[in-house]
Amino acid sequence: MRWNKVAVSLSEGWEGTLTLAADVIFPNSLLIKALELFAPASRHTRLELVESVLSGTTDMLVSGKADIVITGIIPQGFLGEPLISINFVPVVHMNHPLAQLNHLISEAELKQYRQIVIRDSGIRRDANAGWLGSEERWTVSHISSSIRLVKQGLGFAWLPTHHIQQELEDGTIKQLETKLSNSRSVQLYMIFPDSNYIGPAAQKLATILRECCHDKGRQN
Repeated sequence: MRWNKVAVSLSEGWEGTLTLAADVIFPNSLLIKALELFAPASRHTRLELVESVLSGTTDMLVSGKADIVITGIIPQGFLGEPLISINFVPVVHMNHPLAQLNHLISEAELKQYRQIVIRDSGIRRDANAGWLGSEERWTVSHISSSIRLVKQGLGFAWLPTHHIQQELEDGTIKQLETKLSNSRSVQLYMIFPDSNYIGPAAQKLATILRECCHDKGRQN
């Protein structure tokens, strides 16, 4: 019976496989919620979720390997639909030397300490968003690793507020007050490889992603 349903879906143009490529800074809670809502309507579509960083996400778009892409970088020749804005703040462990300073911290002072940055997962790996040129830099592959290193007092990092809300509230880590901007915003966009043709499964998931982000925006 299941295979009959799959065959009917395919005959109606419903994609058998759907690939969603999302930058790791996209809120995981929103991603999971969207997929939960998509599941009942998926018609047994096989879903592949690719979580990547910076140009790694756009590589999936340009190569045509993804049906929906969520990224902060719009490659030339593509149109991006604004989806959600992500706020970053500089943070350290509460016992880190930078957390003990009682004045606005300069860029020169920050550069004296180890910075934790997230590796660009693209083929060329030539993007270093947020790196201040610190004398010592540790590079990791995922935000979760960056958070763990910061919580161990091993450096400072610019991190999305939605990933560290609990740690900020319980005082495990501290937001730094700097002479630089104390927050940075990155606009994430939803992009399709071919905006002239979007399959029904991709359209359904895109609609759900829009609604989830819209609801999140109204709550903030």
